[in-house]
Amino acid sequence: MRSTLVLTAVGLFVALAGVTACGGARDDEGASTVSPEQARADTTGVAQRTAQRLREAGFEPASARGEYVTCRSEPAPGVAYRIGITARGDGDAAAQVRRLAEVMERDRWEVLSGPSADGASFRREGLRAVAGESREEGAVALAVTGECVDLPADGADVPLRRQEDVDLG
Repeated sequence: MRSTLVLTAVGLFVALAGVTACGGARDDEGASTVSPEQARADTTGVAQRTAQRLREAGFEPASARGEYVTCRSEPAPGVAYRIGITARGDGDAAAQVRRLAEVMERDRWEVLSGPSADGASFRREGLRAVAGESREEGAVALAVTGECVDLPADGADVPLRRQEDVDLG
């Protein structure tokens, strides 16, 4: 339940900050060339590498949950895969967010806003990330959102808002 609360809080922060990722690779007709499954795999790989960088900086990633979210509506609906990570470090939440921002910058993420008491947001290679204080005491939350891709033309079901545990390696 704590993971759900953390992911929900981070999801709300992402929505309020307006950092849903859209764009990505397109073919000549403007359709996405990346499938939802590939976008999920790409986002998971980035989250795993980010978690490793956090460990190297003294953070301990405690949990990670992923889900597909809507990133674009009709007439060309799209989805993105978002992973919420809860990590524990030393110091108060503001100090942890500042340290997390330093880690992200060293890992070639562009800082879009912050770090501040409200958090920080980042961009890299079609992905977005947002960090802030977690609802879990002594922890920070980081949401990594992959690129916005088209829903499958064949009508295949994409499991929106169904959270799953993500292995951070």
